[in-house]
Amino acid sequence: MNRETLIKLRDKQKELKILNEDLKTKEREFKMDNLNLLNNIDNCYEKINVIKTIITKDALEGFKEDKIKKRLGGIGITQSTMINYKDEDAMVWVKENMPVAIKEILNKSLFNKFAKDNDLSFVEKEIVDKVTFPMKGIILEDE
Repeated sequence: MNRETLIKLRDKQKELKILNEDLKTKEREFKMDNLNLLNNIDNCYEKINVIKTIITKDALEGFKEDKIKKRLGGIGITQSTMINYKDEDAMVWVKENMPVAIKEILNKSLFNKFAKDNDLSFVEKEIVDKVTFPMKGIILEDE
């Protein structure tokens, strides 16, 4: 690593900061210049959701009457089975009848904290060197 490389990185970081600021400015300007358009789009989405709610209600009522899943305009009805139970009741049953359904998961974060500070025969510790970069960009003392 040499000074010239650090200067190149610092300069690109400065350029990126300026470009991001420019992008934010243009996004604000776009929102201000197109406020009516953006509001019209939001209103349209709201109206579509209201209409979909009405269609959903009508389609479900129609299906209850005629059992026809393919509705007008490509609207369809699907059916799925919802199940409800208390987790505690399911665990009691599963332990006796289906132990394969019990999923044990290692809390790696908790175990890693413990393993770093304690000697365990099956754990190898390795010091890894990492390079860190300043969050606000490269700083050169003589500038």
